[in-house]
Amino acid sequence: MSALQELGLHEIGEVIQLACAKRTPITITLRDQRDWINLHGCLVERDAQHVVIEPHPEIPWPLTPTEGQTVGISLKLKHHKYVFMAVVASGPEHILTLERPARMQRLQRRAYLRADIPPGCIVRASFWLGCRQSEPMGASPDRPVWSGRLSNLSAGGFMLNTSDTSVDVLEEGDQVGVRLLFGAGQEAIYADASIRHVDVSGLDAEIGFQFVGLEQSEEGKNVLATIGQKVVLFQKRTGSSNNPRARVRR
Repeated sequence: MSALQELGLHEIGEVIQLACAKRTPITITLRDQRDWINLHGCLVERDAQHVVIEPHPEIPWPLTPTEGQTVGISLKLKHHKYVFMAVVASGPEHILTLERPARMQRLQRRAYLRADIPPGCIVRASFWLGCRQSEPMGASPDRPVWSGRLSNLSAGGFMLNTSDTSVDVLEEGDQVGVRLLFGAGQEAIYADASIRHVDVSGLDAEIGFQFVGLEQSEEGKNVLATIGQKVVLFQKRTGSSNNPRARVRR
């Protein structure tokens, strides 16, 4: 079974109805020039054509989506994660009105739990400042490309270990493009990510990444589905799917 399941119109309606009744928190993802921005709010109303979002009262929005802009929406409800794209119908300061989505995907719960990389399995990543489309043709002092080995993975992000201590120039919140390779002969997947933390100790460094913008495009949703499938596979191989410590660090 795919880690990313397409919902029917009736199921979409049920999700939106329940989310509004519970004032479910949501994350809005959009691009501001080159950077990905996450806005936080909650679903509060819906009708046959629109859904209404209120901004989070304690987390101000650095910008307001504009009319006609397509944004990515993600929310958690009843132990599942739901993602969809929606077009902004209007965006006054106190609320945001979106056109009701015609498509929505549900991510299996196990796919957004964190799975350790199984023994004997090597997953490597390369990353660079900017976005996934700006991968340098070759590393240089001005355009460095770092690499390392993943220790765990989820649909929300991953942890990477590297011996390249030059990563100490990275800071929390830096936007990077990443390339993940799950083994020899397998096709690489690309994603945008944000640095969550960088811990350098001696000759080694540990870096936490959070994926951003995957729900914004069909290409991104395909990447999300692939990652989710890998997570489920790794959980089966390590027996971590029922381990409460396997949850994503937030």
